[in-house]
Amino acid sequence: MNILFIGPYRQTDEWGHKSRSLLGTLQKHGHRVCSRPIYLSSNVHYDAYNEPCELTGLDEYDVLIQFALQPYAVYDGNFKKTIGIFNNETVPQSLLKPQLQKEMMMDEIWVDSTATYKGLNKNLQSLDSSVRVKYVPPSVDISKLPPVSSITLADEGLREKFVFYYMGNPADVNGGFREAYSAYMHSFSESDPVALVVAPDTPLKEADFNEMLQRCANDLYMVGGSRLENLNKRPVMRLVDSISDAENRISLHKSGDCLLCTSYSLAASHAALEAAVYESMPIINSHNGAYEVLGEDNAWGVECHEEYCLTPSRPDAFHRFTSNETWFKPTVMSIAKKMREAYTNKFKREEKRSHNQKLRASFAEKGKDPLEDEGVSK
Repeated sequence: MNILFIGPYRQTDEWGHKSRSLLGTLQKHGHRVCSRPIYLSSNVHYDAYNEPCELTGLDEYDVLIQFALQPYAVYDGNFKKTIGIFNNETVPQSLLKPQLQKEMMMDEIWVDSTATYKGLNKNLQSLDSSVRVKYVPPSVDISKLPPVSSITLADEGLREKFVFYYMGNPADVNGGFREAYSAYMHSFSESDPVALVVAPDTPLKEADFNEMLQRCANDLYMVGGSRLENLNKRPVMRLVDSISDAENRISLHKSGDCLLCTSYSLAASHAALEAAVYESMPIINSHNGAYEVLGEDNAWGVECHEEYCLTPSRPDAFHRFTSNETWFKPTVMSIAKKMREAYTNKFKREEKRSHNQKLRASFAEKGKDPLEDEGVSK
């Protein structure tokens, strides 16, 4: 099958990692793929990665696959099938036809969350749309990851501690860092040999980071009273090294013990999948698409509750209002329980690491062809 794949696979963020893995999966199944990169931000980070199939020349194409934000998607009748991969973070509850006009232009939409699949499919059916919504499980393309480097955590004082680590933008309200930080402070005392490492995926000034931590501490002060004076004694730090560098990111997976992935998003977290591949059992929102793949065999699932997207940084805000969309917020108490269990229960840690090794082997195989049964003959 001849495929034109358009996506942000050169970016070093979540979008880029997912796009790169999916592109690799399509190639594993013998499809002839020609790719073209796009950039979804004016301030995007990218590396020296080159995709050989950018040089592929095909006379005709069967399928157009667009891994993009909805406003950038197009329909082209020259293709037998036009597919949109939309990283929906939310569940659309009742959107009107004008709000779904880009989705309705596609022949098929791929999503990596069953909750998003059910919500979007129900919404499109209520509008008598013939667009097919398809759940495509997320994966990690092992062949596109660098070998484990010798880089370790910069702070020698962390070598003897159990290291929880958070990857992402801690200032993002939707990222769940505030909940993870609160759970950490409630779960451990200064006598526990634990640490919380924060690795921003975007540039973050030290002063801004410290100010954010102080706001989190103030929230705890309102709850815990005199405990505030002990908060600064906890081993909380920010890594200077950027995790946009793949070797640094993987080094953190290997040197850290447990990734905290507490974002409200329902879209599968590539960071969580990647952490599991490197035997760093993530603590993850149980409604995230990655948890559907990992389950309790490979991770710890955090209890959540469904909530409207009441946030200043609304997803898809620049092309539709999201007041009728929901996602799942993790509960602080559940995060705290899972952190404590990850720290104290060595048996479960070893059991999950064993499953992590099997997971890596399964990702190294071909896996299922995402175009299987899609109705276009090879």
